[in-house]
Amino acid sequence: MNASLPAPFSTTLRDVDRYWRTSGVPRSERRDRIHELRTHLEDAAAQGRGPEDVVGPDALAFAAEWILADRRHPWASAALRFVGMLAVGWGAVAVLFPHLPGVSSAPGIQTLGMMSIPALSVLGKDVTQMNRGRLGRRRVAALALAAVLVAGAGGAALGYLQATRGPVVEVSAGAGAALVLVGVVALVIAWRLRLTPRGRASGRPAPTA
Repeated sequence: MNASLPAPFSTTLRDVDRYWRTSGVPRSERRDRIHELRTHLEDAAAQGRGPEDVVGPDALAFAAEWILADRRHPWASAALRFVGMLAVGWGAVAVLFPHLPGVSSAPGIQTLGMMSIPALSVLGKDVTQMNRGRLGRRRVAALALAAVLVAGAGGAALGYLQATRGPVVEVSAGAGAALVLVGVVALVIAWRLRLTPRGRASGRPAPTA
């Protein structure tokens, strides 16, 4: 893919391709974009310029923003994905919780709060990726660390409340089933919003960023 490019250019091309591949960009779309990027990098190399003249100082931010520019309503997609994951998680717990051995009541708000941590983590990932170019690597890393610490502290506090005070607000199995339905609808809409024009043609979503 990048045998004829000098090392700095081939490294940039490989990093961008890896980012798109691990982010779920369809193979046909990734191949087209990589071919276009390779052409720009070859031109830069022939003119004696560096890869940063093409992708900027952060190649991964460039990769994220290129996909983001083609997506419809990225913030709405991130919000709906968060709401969908939250509703499906809460609903599943509410439906299954009473059937667990030794459990005689519906889950309390503390249990549901702990189930919110994965959805919050995904939301944080979406937000940082959408702002990667403006934040820079160090700020993204600092925000990721802060999110992990806040999620850990929140989970510990909710676990303590659950153990010492019991359920505060109970969620019935019927309400849980309704939450699952709402969550699935939200996730489907979010998935559709994540499709770029090329992604819609292939039926697969673009990455979050």
